[in-house]
Amino acid sequence: MSRIVSALPGRIRVRDPALRAPRTNERLQGVIAKFDGVRSVEGRTQSGSVVLLYDATRIDHSSMEARVEAAAAAELAPEEGDPVRGATSSSPAGPAAKSTARPRAPRAAVTRSTLVSGDRRGPPFSKRAILRRLNGYAKLGMMASLGASLALAAAGNKRLHIATGSVYLALLGIHMAVHRRQLLK
Repeated sequence: MSRIVSALPGRIRVRDPALRAPRTNERLQGVIAKFDGVRSVEGRTQSGSVVLLYDATRIDHSSMEARVEAAAAAELAPEEGDPVRGATSSSPAGPAAKSTARPRAPRAAVTRSTLVSGDRRGPPFSKRAILRRLNGYAKLGMMASLGASLALAAAGNKRLHIATGSVYLALLGIHMAVHRRQLLK
């Protein structure tokens, strides 16, 4: 499972629940900041993420992505004797030695094929993936119907102008339904 949730040339976001801990977040920031071509690294403990801005002209996007993923895997991997990260404690078992931290499920190994394919959003038919794809089509349809509606209005074809405007409004409704949580905050 990749911890990179967003990757554009010049910008990479890493997200993991372990990054909500300030020390872990700062440690990963320190490792990433030493990479060649890094402009800035900003951590957000509230969201458990680290955002990296780098010079895309100096370093290839895929190699920077692979380096960041490897650094995140190394820094966020459970360590022996670290109850915060879900590993078992090496201290003797007893009522006072029990950890209050919830154990985390083991992480899947990150392979090169995962990094190359860019599959970071889960299964292809997850609800989130379907909504993302639907929203993409809605935005393309909105652009096309808006352009057609304006062209038809300029040409004086009132009937088709109303029809394409209605299509635009329907697609806008889909877009707003997909983003309803952000709109109602």
